[in-house]
Parts: sequence; structure tokens; C-alpha cells
Amino acid sequence: MKGKGSFVYLEGTSYEIGYNQGKDLSVIPNIQKMLFEDHKKSKARAEDTLENFNMYCPELIDELQGVSDYFNRDVEELRFIQDSYLMGGGCSLAAITPKMTVDEKIYVFRTYDLSPNISDMRLCSTNADNKYSHTGFSVSTFGRSDGLNEYGLCVTFASCGVPVGNHPGMLKAKVDGLNFMVVVRIILENCQTIEQAIDLFYELPIASNMNLLIADRFEKVAILEAYNGSKGHTIEESRYSLATNHALLEKVKIQELSILKQSVVRYEAMDQYFSNKQLVTKGDMKAILKAEYPKGVSSLNYEEGFGTVYAALFCISDKTMEFSFGSPMRNEIYQIKVGDNMPNKGFDIDLKNKSYGRDFWDLME
Repeated sequence: MKGKGSFVYLEGTSYEIGYNQGKDLSVIPNIQKMLFEDHKKSKARAEDTLENFNMYCPELIDELQGVSDYFNRDVEELRFIQDSYLMGGGCSLAAITPKMTVDEKIYVFRTYDLSPNISDMRLCSTNADNKYSHTGFSVSTFGRSDGLNEYGLCVTFASCGVPVGNHPGMLKAKVDGLNFMVVVRIILENCQTIEQAIDLFYELPIASNMNLLIADRFEKVAILEAYNGSKGHTIEESRYSLATNHALLEKVKIQELSILKQSVVRYEAMDQYFSNKQLVTKGDMKAILKAEYPKGVSSLNYEEGFGTVYAALFCISDKTMEFSFGSPMRNEIYQIKVGDNMPNKGFDIDLKNKSYGRDFWDLME
């Protein structure tokens, strides 16, 4: 199976960014059916979403208004509005501190594992007026799953347990609040440090069950977890820090009835890889990203909704990002500096499927 990835460079006022995205997206067949509902599913939910946006990210309303105006539609009809008030996938996250890197720089890497049918496959450099510029992958066009901003704050997301959302197979939210894709974007656009990100994390109403691994230019690393309305965090002191798709904090662990065995397998594969090394190079980090499950974190299980749709290696010290669309096992790796443009706007992706058997979905109590 083949796929397509894309890069977009977004700049100007938030409204201009929205309007121009509408113009760019308008060439896609049936795009309005993808972006908008034919009718408002829940006016109350849309009102709740916009109320939260108005409080925590009013510029995002301007962006959504811009794209809605381009198509001459009501902003409340955007699917993003309906999905934002609570899609997530499996992910593997790691932060490697200067205590362990040969070049004495701090890195964060991640895979994002999902069905390519519901992934944007879209990298964005976003330079909105009065917001911190950042580069990361989009979710539902207007959200973000990760990124590195101009101040060297890096945010990466992984579902904690079964994802919460409005799509088949996902859990219904147990509490009212925002979906992860909005939370990640708000932090990237408004925070410079770990401390600011943690404060904002506790302030935001969050409906997603999620792990966030965050690092900053001051070489600090933190893991933040939200689960059914409960929140916790830890400041990491070790040479490397890891997260996959199960809870790591005790106050969250006690709420998880079961976890995917393969989440633990991926975590332990990374842990064993780094624990056996005194120092690592960038090449070592790319090697574990490229290594196939169960020995590594790259997955080709696309038909079952758990294939690597993209991978990224952020160098916070240099404010650069190396990435691949699809698994880096089979696809080219590119590099971009935070906030920059790229000559490449389209990318061919190898998404050939490989099944890992029925036990790939086994649960652990």
C-alpha cells in the first residue's frame, strides 16, 4: 500500500491561516464532507467547545472562523469542533538527556502508530501572529500531536490506555474537557518551559486519557498524565525517560483495569536498549526508531490501525526535527528547523502492511 504525506507552511494572523488553509484544502475532492458535518450533531457540545476555546485559545477560533468563511459554512459545523470536546493512537516516546548523549545535547523522539485512513499525514510549521512558532504533525487539520517550538519546548503525546474520542473503537469521555490535540497545540503556542507547561496542564479541562512527554531547552524532562479527569506529573531525573500507552504514575495506574501487552513490550524494548549503553549517538536513536516491533518501536500493522504513520527525532538543543512519513524502516528521513519552510510539499510513503498475529492485542491485568 502506498500513501501520501504533505508539508504546509502557515503564517499570518490566525484568521488568515484558517482562510488560506481553506483555499489550499478546497482542491481535495469532497473536502467539505471531510471538514464539516451536514448538520450540527450537538449544538450544546459545540457551544462547550467554543467556550473553552474562547478561554484558553481564542486565536484558534479565529483560525476555524477563517476556514469556515472560505467555505461559507457555520463554524459550529466543523467536525473539529465536535471532536475537540472530550482520536488518538499508539505511540512510543523517549527523551534522552545530555548526561547520555555523545554530543551533550537533549533529544526527544517518537513514533505515531495509527491507521493511515484517519491520520492527517501532514507536517506543519505554524507561525501565527502573537503565538510561539512551532513545527509538528497535525491532527484533524487544526490540532497537533507533537511539536517543538521556537523556545525549545518539545511536546509529544501518547494515548494512555484505549484512546478517548468520538470514533468507533474509542472510549467515551468520562469527564468534560478538551481533546489531546488541542491541549498539545495550546502548550506549544503558549509555553516556553516545563514549569509553564505543567501549570497550564493543570489549568486546562482535559477529557483525553493521555501521556505527555515534555522537554525544554533547560534540559528538563517531565511526564504528564491525564486519565478520566485525574492528573499527575513527574519531573524526570534519569538519563533517559520513556512512555508508551500505559500509565506510569501510581495515582493513574490504580485506575487502569488492563493494559495492552504490546505497550509494555515497546517500553521494555526501549528501556533495555538504552540501559545497555553508557553514551548514545543520534545514529543510535535512529536505530531504535527503525527497529521493528517487538525488538524496536516501528510497527507495520496498518490494516489493524497500529502502523507507524510517522516518526520524529527532535534535537531541542539545535531546534531541529528529523522525520519520516511512515516507518523509517522503509521511508526517507528529512530534516527541518523549527518554524522553517520546506521545498518539499508532498511525500510518497511506503505503507506495506505486516500483521503481528492475534496476540498483538493481548491485554495484561
